[in-house]
Amino acid sequence: FPIGFCELHNIELSYPLPSTETFSSQTQWTAYLHRTDSQPVPASIFERPDPISGPFSVGMALEAVSPIDPSKLCLATVNRVVCNRLLRLGLSTNNSTTREIWIDCDSVDIY
Repeated sequence: FPIGFCELHNIELSYPLPSTETFSSQTQWTAYLHRTDSQPVPASIFERPDPISGPFSVGMALEAVSPIDPSKLCLATVNRVVCNRLLRLGLSTNNSTTREIWIDCDSVDIY
């Protein structure tokens, strides 16, 4: 997603590892790009047609590939939908713990 997408949609954005800090404004992006001598990817590159798989809504249940063990599937619940494409899934595992992941609705890792 283009720079500023997370801020616009109130999604926490973390610095690259090993840092545990989070970005909180466009000013931090500007400083990061300067410090790393990087250029932002133009937003036009991210323009895509509407998703084929949508529409999803909060509370829907599905199955998703486990990010911990890709040979297993997890029960998943849609906890948030952004731009009718980006899904925040809560994954339930055998030990009753739940972790959340972001995933595109056209991902091959959801069923």
